[in-house]
Amino acid sequence: MSSIITSISLDEETARISKQIPNFSGFVRDCLRRYWAEVTEPDCMTPDDQKVGGLCRMRKERVCLECWPDGYPRKEDWKIFMHASKPPERELVGIRGYDHPRESSPFMIEARKDPQAWIQSRARFVNVAFDLTGVKIKGNAKPAQKPKKLTAFQRILLGFR
Repeated sequence: MSSIITSISLDEETARISKQIPNFSGFVRDCLRRYWAEVTEPDCMTPDDQKVGGLCRMRKERVCLECWPDGYPRKEDWKIFMHASKPPERELVGIRGYDHPRESSPFMIEARKDPQAWIQSRARFVNVAFDLTGVKIKGNAKPAQKPKKLTAFQRILLGFR
């Protein structure tokens, strides 16, 4: 996907905050996608037969907000979810690079009850969510400027009018 360069107006406070965010452009893109998902119906690009437990796999390029409205869970939680979503005859045993979760672990016991609800709760736990309902999107993009203070000389001149 090609990049389109645009500019935004920041005040002093938001400029300081933006400098603390390592990938500010990525942050803005993600906020725009999340906003759009709030005001429209998000659409998953993954065919149903390629989903795991009704959810698409985590992708690097961007979060699917239909399947992952709160963002992605940790990779360790995804492994437990994949194991809990499979019937026992299809468990992921012996796959190279896959640490087999123990059936007796508290996470696995919870995940087996309702894998999709469990993984969504884990995603909510690790991702910071913020409410977009109070975000002002209409009106002037530039912050309102405070009126300049008049010098003593300007006040004297105004007094003669």
